[in-house]
Amino acid sequence: MYQLKREIPELGCFDVVVAGAGPAGLCAAVAAARAGAKTMLVEQYGCCGGMATMGLVAPFMTCYDSGGDKMLIRGIFEELVERLIACGGAVHPSKVSSKTAFTSYIDKGHVHVTPFKAEALKLVADEMLSEAGVQILYHTKFTDAETDGDKITRIIVDMKEGLAAIRAKAYIDCSGDG
Repeated sequence: MYQLKREIPELGCFDVVVAGAGPAGLCAAVAAARAGAKTMLVEQYGCCGGMATMGLVAPFMTCYDSGGDKMLIRGIFEELVERLIACGGAVHPSKVSSKTAFTSYIDKGHVHVTPFKAEALKLVADEMLSEAGVQILYHTKFTDAETDGDKITRIIVDMKEGLAAIRAKAYIDCSGDG
């Protein structure tokens, strides 16, 4: 069987490479960059947010305890929500009760959801990534990982210019596909 062999150009070496820019990938990339890591975020679509923006899956489900009394999910997610509220792109979850239009009139597990505008989420996510110093590759699909034993040595991405490789000290898979 014939195998095509060619050199795959490298885009650089980073401390952290995150694959997937949904809510988890966004937060992972921002956290890594804020901690001082040279960070690259690879996203197959043209914006951050994953299914929240590309699939219009909203609202963010509850970030409160099961009794609806205490907000548990905080940190970068909370900052994202606060920024969305500040630009008119979301309603704070503390103001959303269950059995309302925001929760499809469902009671259990639907107290304190976060309604948001997808376009506002795209803008706020890009602002947070830019402020943190994250380098972003949109329209770039994580394709493969080259390994040496059980260690990833570099990842292969597919972009409009063709295949490219990226090296990093750490890789975080937030692609949704594992």
